[in-house]
Amino acid sequence: FGDSVRLPKGFDRVRLDVLFDAQTSGGLLISLPEAKAKKLVQTIRRRKTSTAVIIGKVGRKSKRYDIVLS
Repeated sequence: FGDSVRLPKGFDRVRLDVLFDAQTSGGLLISLPEAKAKKLVQTIRRRKTSTAVIIGKVGRKSKRYDIVLS
């Protein structure tokens, strides 16, 4: 990833491979404008076809991406 990704101190580089591996990353990630995202989540929940949550926001353009673990 070069200089475009900043990892926490002591972050295991092997875990980085797992975070970005399409086979192990889990569900579908969709990027939408905030108002449309809320409506989509409501629609999915109403239909009870799957689980849907909003996990974050896209901020101002930056030259770096921070990996945040919770």
